[in-house]
Amino acid sequence: YISTERSGWSPSEVRMDRVDARHFRLVLRLHRGARAAFRVTRGSFGTIERNAARALPPAHSATGETDAHVRVDVAAWADID
Repeated sequence: YISTERSGWSPSEVRMDRVDARHFRLVLRLHRGARAAFRVTRGSFGTIERNAARALPPAHSATGETDAHVRVDVAAWADID
């Protein structure tokens, strides 16, 4: 899932599509010049992404540009040691 600022950071705002056991994708259409800040979750804040130091990373950003792509690699999850 992704959580965005537009929903007040609802942890299960948008469900991603499974590509395979370890990869997911999402097509998010934005107006040209628009910006969306987002975080990756597994459906709740108890399962939100973490960085390699197990801290909450800064929100990711996507912008409304033609053929723009954002790749996010999740280093860790809040609920998994």
